[in-house]
Amino acid sequence: MSEQPPKRRKCGACKGDGHDRRNCPALRATQAENLAIPAVDNRNGVDGGPSRLPIGATMPEIIPNINWDKVCYVLFDLETTGGSRTKDDIIELAAMVLGPDGIAIEDGSFESLIRPHRKITPYITTLTGITNEMVKTAPTFPEVMNSFFRFVGGIVRSHCILSSTIVDAIVLVAHNGRAFDIPFLLRSLQGHNLQSLLSDDPRYGYFIDTLHVARTFLGGSAASPTNNRLGTLFPFVTGAEMENSHRAMGDVKALYTVFRSPQFWDRRIESLNAFPPIPAVDVSTESDSDESDSDTDSVEGRERVLVEQDIDESDPKNEDVDEVLGDYWQDGEFIPSEVPEEMFQKFTERFSSPRRPGERRTGLQVSEGMANSPIKAWRLIFTTAILERIVKHTNKYGQKKLSLDWTPIDKADLTDFIAVLFVMSIQKRKDKPSNWFSSNPLLESPVAKKITTGRQFQKMLRYLHCCDPDQNATSDDGEYDPSYKILEFKNSLEKRWAALFVPHQELSLDETLLRAFGRMKFKVRIISKAARYGIKLYVVTDAATAFVMGVLVYTGKYTYSDTRSESTKKTVQVVQQLCEPFRGSHRTVYVDRFYSSVDLLKQLEDMQLYTTGTILSNRIPRSMTIAKSSREFKAMNRGDSVSHVLTYTTTKGERKQAGLVAWKDRNIVYCITNDTPTAPMDECKRRGQGGIVTIKRPQVITKYNRHMGGVDLADMRRLHCHSTIMGQNRWWLKLFFYLLDVGTSNALVLYNEAMNGKQEPYNIVDFKNKVVEALVGPVLVDDIPSDQSVVRSDSDAHTAV
Repeated sequence: MSEQPPKRRKCGACKGDGHDRRNCPALRATQAENLAIPAVDNRNGVDGGPSRLPIGATMPEIIPNINWDKVCYVLFDLETTGGSRTKDDIIELAAMVLGPDGIAIEDGSFESLIRPHRKITPYITTLTGITNEMVKTAPTFPEVMNSFFRFVGGIVRSHCILSSTIVDAIVLVAHNGRAFDIPFLLRSLQGHNLQSLLSDDPRYGYFIDTLHVARTFLGGSAASPTNNRLGTLFPFVTGAEMENSHRAMGDVKALYTVFRSPQFWDRRIESLNAFPPIPAVDVSTESDSDESDSDTDSVEGRERVLVEQDIDESDPKNEDVDEVLGDYWQDGEFIPSEVPEEMFQKFTERFSSPRRPGERRTGLQVSEGMANSPIKAWRLIFTTAILERIVKHTNKYGQKKLSLDWTPIDKADLTDFIAVLFVMSIQKRKDKPSNWFSSNPLLESPVAKKITTGRQFQKMLRYLHCCDPDQNATSDDGEYDPSYKILEFKNSLEKRWAALFVPHQELSLDETLLRAFGRMKFKVRIISKAARYGIKLYVVTDAATAFVMGVLVYTGKYTYSDTRSESTKKTVQVVQQLCEPFRGSHRTVYVDRFYSSVDLLKQLEDMQLYTTGTILSNRIPRSMTIAKSSREFKAMNRGDSVSHVLTYTTTKGERKQAGLVAWKDRNIVYCITNDTPTAPMDECKRRGQGGIVTIKRPQVITKYNRHMGGVDLADMRRLHCHSTIMGQNRWWLKLFFYLLDVGTSNALVLYNEAMNGKQEPYNIVDFKNKVVEALVGPVLVDDIPSDQSVVRSDSDAHTAV
């Protein structure tokens, strides 16, 4: 019997004979130069030609100029159905978000199972404990990825809000991330056309591999671990055994402990890795056989792959080998044949609609734990930085006026002042502050006298300033702005509102009148408003919650100083300015007939916004109007309607269409929309002859009635207990009180959103009560005499926060 010839050694990297992967000269040269090797087709052995795939992450030649005090870390781990980045799926993702100091951020943990396209093999079930039954009802990969990146963005945003800092970079951290986790994640994202989740956020782009840190910096030490597995590094660092291994969250918790140890934390900067490039995916390429897919579906198949790579598992030096698993990772073109059409069709319908592109997380943008008490929600809006700026400007103005006689105030004095305003608004007292601190029992307010003294309150009221006293109405660019005294405070609050809350699909835009009788050039008279005289404000709110997103003060002709074109109607310019933050969001703006026009449709169409609103008959073609004296009007019954299609040309020259409906109630109501069909009808009840009658009504009118009242609802909430002081004719002080109440009303929305389903929603009175108790709680006790001056430190004033 002739002796069998020895089996020729075959390289798992270059497919050459006579050497193994560890001794491959081509692979070594490629790794040394941080380049990519030509792609090789595993199924037919044909050279892939010019396409070049990354063999792993690359170290940046120069460490980027990152401010490490403005970096957040995302520790994550993946569990998969196998080792092939192109044929296997992720079945579990867990992550933990750390601040710049390396401490885990509160509520910063994420964990989710993922429903794969292929079944989980018995080997993977034995290794991880994850069964096919467990992932049967789990969300899909696109759903989990969108949730995950929204979650990370929300946690980082919450950290920025609480710490009053900006995060410049988000660094991913994984064990064996260079060879497995990062390439697997990037391949999976691209396979589902979701790579924009990373590429659209410039803060991503770098990661740290703790396995690389262990190999580089721990190998030469006297007390080094026996190998560099996570299960070995954890007891090496802590002295305790690792629990719940091979489950994503268990590994992430262990990784957190290892990463925070000095041996790893102190080496994080020089261990920074750049994301590898990802080649384009050719969805037309399918697997030639099912046999190759099953190679890694069993223990035997996995062993065969390891043998082909000539890796000896019994060698302790190779226990922490980067699991590249042969050539499977180079199959960048493969996507399961039964998936692409369904997957991409769903993606197109859900994310790529020209009218509603992308999903966004609406409502509260911070974790519920950050707004689960009234004072927390209030301080999210009225941050320390905003209050300190008011204190700074007030002290500067007082020093300017009184010189050496001025006693500086601090933040505690300002919060006391605000607390008194809230108490008086709850009690609905609109008289002079001198009465509140009077010795006359019929006029005094015992609660106000416990919070602060009358002299201190009058001092705050007299010298309160929201802008630099040296500033004037002419800005640096030479433009005149009469509202300059309140502009800094208003802009700061609007930034906080935008950071904390994202409105839903519908926006409501309307004007309101703030009662004011002081001397000002822009005082207006609106006979239809209860106040009659005052300052007109244009307001945009979230229609669902009445959360105020923006306020524009009418200052006469200067309101339109930054407009796009003099030919644009002033009402259109107002809507444009208020809706600018929502450009490209494809939301629907609801306006009344004061603003609606075909010009408005054109301008908002260019901003990728849509319009629904009532419209005056003289702003539509005469052929579409119904005169009250016409036969057509007399022939119509109550509830009848006529629909038209209005064709118009946008500013870009595109032909668009809008629906116009004329509905007869008592009179003709015209409604124009480029968002809602005008044909569907529903019913409504009206008073008529013989009592209540039911008539037909177009659904576009119903939606208008439902969503248009956001500004009115915000006004009702504010006016229920609003802050004001009789005898104050300084117009900007009225605006300060208005913004203070609007900000508090918005904080109420944040609190109710955070506590949704956990308790009955608070009203504005209950909310202000809780805020006052937290601001000055230690003072409101019965054993403090009402005439005693209260002296306490700033830290005591906020004990309840």
